[in-house]
Parts: sequence; C-alpha cells; structure tokens
Amino acid sequence: MQKHIIDITNITTRLRASGMKVDDFFLVQFILNLLPPECGPFQINYNTIKDKWDVSELSTMLTQEESRLKKQGGHSINLMGQRAGKGLKVTTNKFKKKKAPAKVQQDAHKELKADVCRFCRKEGHYQKDCPIRKAWFEKKGISCDPNYKSK
Repeated sequence: MQKHIIDITNITTRLRASGMKVDDFFLVQFILNLLPPECGPFQINYNTIKDKWDVSELSTMLTQEESRLKKQGGHSINLMGQRAGKGLKVTTNKFKKKKAPAKVQQDAHKELKADVCRFCRKEGHYQKDCPIRKAWFEKKGISCDPNYKSK
C-alpha cells in the first residue's frame, strides 16, 4: 500500500507541475477509493471520524492497517446451520475429462448397428419384419400381426 500511495503522490506532483491544482482532500479520497476490498472497514472508519487526514497521516494509518491485515492473515471460518447442506447434489466426476475418441467410435458403432434386427441380430431388416421371429411365433401358435386382437 505504501508503494501505491507513493505512485499516486508522484502523479499528483506531475499534475501540479503542469499547472493543475490538486487538493489534498481530493488526493486522500482518491487513495481511499482505490484501496482493495479488504480495507472496507478502514474506509468506513475514516468516513465516520470528524478529523480529516492529510496524505502523510493517511500513509501512516494505512501502514498500520496493512500490518494488522497481515497479522490477521487469511484465516476464515465457514459456518453452516444444521440444514444448510440439505438438497445439494454432490457430483464426484465433475472435473474428469471425457474421452472424445471413444464417444465418436460409439456413435459410429450405433450408426452401423441401426439397421440390425434385435431378434436374429442380422442386418437388413427390423425385428417387426424378421422372418425368423414370424416363424417362431407361428410355431408357438401366436399371431405376430399388430392388428390381431386375441379373445
């Protein structure tokens, strides 16, 4: 954060050298607005106090805040109620890669098997037209005609 403040003050020094007037209050607000989200409580604290800081006071306060955040570290706790996980669907194979060549081969295999009889497993006709199936039904004394209704 210290480097960040130095960079911004260097920019304002160049602006002032070119004849542009930059107020210290504006500079402090600009630096505060560019802080990361972790410094949100720090910004709220600054906005609630009556005394306003200049850039050097802001720099020392941000140095203290930065050291506090480093001490605090990345520790976090996730709290869940008793019923918080109910209804969640757990998928275990979510990140596994699918084998594309095997699927392509499977689709090609399905296309080749599309005109195969499910009864005799021969190509060229379907189960409803299978002569072996019709002979088997006739042998059993059952009609395979779809319009036939038994009594």
